[in-house]
Amino acid sequence: MTAFQTVLSNLAVLAVPTQDLNLSDGYVGAAISFDRLRFRTKNVPMEAIDIKGKWTQKFSGDLGKDPHIYANIGTFKLVIFIDANWITSSTAFMLFKPSSGQSVFSGLARVTNVDHEKGIVTATAWVIGLPKGPLDEMFEKYRLNSLANISSPSLDSLVDINKATVRRTYFSPPPEFCDLCRHSFDDKKYMVDGAVKGASGWACMCGDCFEARGHAVKWGSGQLYLRDEHGWLLVAGFPPSDGIQPLLD
Repeated sequence: MTAFQTVLSNLAVLAVPTQDLNLSDGYVGAAISFDRLRFRTKNVPMEAIDIKGKWTQKFSGDLGKDPHIYANIGTFKLVIFIDANWITSSTAFMLFKPSSGQSVFSGLARVTNVDHEKGIVTATAWVIGLPKGPLDEMFEKYRLNSLANISSPSLDSLVDINKATVRRTYFSPPPEFCDLCRHSFDDKKYMVDGAVKGASGWACMCGDCFEARGHAVKWGSGQLYLRDEHGWLLVAGFPPSDGIQPLLD
């Protein structure tokens, strides 16, 4: 799950919202997204899990037998088959076997088939989970507001504003979101373009993500940028002296 979370936090998926989906073969293979969509659950028995925790029931293609969730969207039904090997705990398992027969989910899936005669779109899930609640969103906004424009002592100590003013090097084009947490850079003081621990590539990181997953601010590892009225100014991690004179006003 830790590895899976790391992959998810670095993905930017373009998906069709379910409200824009229709009975068209053109959507086969497309990624779709659903947010706070109420599904009915069917045929997910607890006894399908054996003592080793493995799925024992095979899929037959019969919706009367196979475990799945479904939702009516306009004039058609969206069906997502459920493999119990995806479910991570017994409490999570109960979300697919609620007493009411219904659960609200958010997630991503890929369309696998469109049945025009029966009015059914089937899909394979990528991610299914509970949506964030109002309190989660409220606390997240409070956290972001609290962090806005607050200096990071460890990053503050790296800034060489005199050298930065002379060199006047800006990051272009300026990133809109942190590549790791996907939060907007609108209220951030610093941005680091650097290597990521546990990954082969680099990312544009906010200060929080750099503290958690960045390597270092130095040439070859990462560059630190400070927001000013012109954009993101390079303030640390300068390249070694190459004899080239910096641009001046």
